[in-house]
Amino acid sequence: MKLKFTDAAAIVNVFAGVSAVAHLGMQFLVDAFIGHFWVLCFSTLAFSFVSSYTSSQLWFPQISQWFVRFAVPAGCEVLAMLIFLSGASSYERKGLVGAF
Repeated sequence: MKLKFTDAAAIVNVFAGVSAVAHLGMQFLVDAFIGHFWVLCFSTLAFSFVSSYTSSQLWFPQISQWFVRFAVPAGCEVLAMLIFLSGASSYERKGLVGAF
């Protein structure tokens, strides 16, 4: 399937617009209801799961390159997440302080 240039430009423009507006809504939710600590945990775990799934779909046929292209960055991310969660007990959880 081949997209026309104008259709591809429209898709990119819609994505850019939605990304800019969604940032404001997400920031409101984080400030008002969720909290930065839990959003950071959820986003890191979601990124790990999605990147591991997509990378396994793309790189298993080329198993020799799998270690370099996937395992090293994924291992670094898991290590960073473990370091972050190891300090969770000392994290000062403040009440939600929003702009409203």
